[in-house]
Amino acid sequence: MIFRLNSDNVGTYLAEKGVCSTAEQHVKSVDSISCKNFNLIVTLVTGKKFLVKQERFDAKGETHSEFWNEWNIQQLLNDFSELQLLRQQVPEILLFDPENSILVSHFLDGYCDLSDFYDNSNDFPVEIAATIGQTLAQLHQLTSNQNRYLPYIRKGLLSRQGREISKYHFLNGLDRLNPEVFGIFCTDGIEFFKLFQRHKILRTTISALSQQWTPCCLIHNDFKFSNLLIPKPDIAAPIGLNKSQCTEVPIFMIDWEKNKWGDPAYDLGMIIADYLKLWLRSLVVSPVFDLTQSLRLASTPLEKLQPSLAALVHTYLLGIPHILQCNPQLPERALQFAGLTLINKILIRLEDHLPFNNTDICSLQIAHQLLCHPVQAGSAILGIPISTLVNAPQRISA
Repeated sequence: MIFRLNSDNVGTYLAEKGVCSTAEQHVKSVDSISCKNFNLIVTLVTGKKFLVKQERFDAKGETHSEFWNEWNIQQLLNDFSELQLLRQQVPEILLFDPENSILVSHFLDGYCDLSDFYDNSNDFPVEIAATIGQTLAQLHQLTSNQNRYLPYIRKGLLSRQGREISKYHFLNGLDRLNPEVFGIFCTDGIEFFKLFQRHKILRTTISALSQQWTPCCLIHNDFKFSNLLIPKPDIAAPIGLNKSQCTEVPIFMIDWEKNKWGDPAYDLGMIIADYLKLWLRSLVVSPVFDLTQSLRLASTPLEKLQPSLAALVHTYLLGIPHILQCNPQLPERALQFAGLTLINKILIRLEDHLPFNNTDICSLQIAHQLLCHPVQAGSAILGIPISTLVNAPQRISA
């Protein structure tokens, strides 16, 4: 019989599992978080707060068992003392209940996710971006070529025969239409495919990127603003964190359900794409404006984001000297992955039957430049030549 958490039984459940005592099980409040899993913020009368997550069950009463992946990362960090620095940046799991697909951890009340911070403040402190770059570099550098960690890390993609696939196939149906597409996407979606397929070089580049996939370390594989927690801004300084807050308090990386042994350029590309989305979603799009005018009239102009983008990439590259020596093309491929991420975001919107609008067209054009001309596009987006970021011996500041 499936056990489903709710606001009435969660306090008793926590006490039965030993997360809190029987005397503490009385719940003061329960708040739900809208996301793919069933997430509850539980506040006990004692003031303790917990984040309780349960995977959603399908019609057959089954889950994807993704919490195993998050639990395995916790075990990895606990079992290897040399990963202590990473351990400080991943919230501790207090309980894993595989039978009921439940994870429990302390709720980090003094933190907010980076997506909310940027949306609410419209301020982009360079120190935050630099700390993100440092944090990501630390993850990749500490786990680089350490095969003894592999038993803890989620396997790569599997074929239908159950064999592991060593390469990704990022085109994933983008190269040609099939009858299934017409059942998934609305008319707007078909327009996207028609526009995408006009550019053979785009398809060729994405296919080549698949073949260049170089797994060498643990990657988060879902490294985006909503999965990064930063200290909440001080009430007296609501527009952002000060430098001491950013350098003394670590950023927490959460939701490790998709982790795998992979290519470090993928994580970096994903977070670059999130910064670019701040710019692209603020575009003023209209039939009377061409692309150049729309980009210039953005309410969050690229120039405002460039110092953070440059600091993110440069600080990351400073932190991965060993990986960069073995893979000198990593910065360019990260920019290509940023372009691929922008395309994937468009596809997610279209799968939800949202319109393929002018902003999406602009995003596709930026993605095209990043994928096919990463050096030139990267320099334009970062506001500084990529070679400067790779070779500069010290951190770049605003």
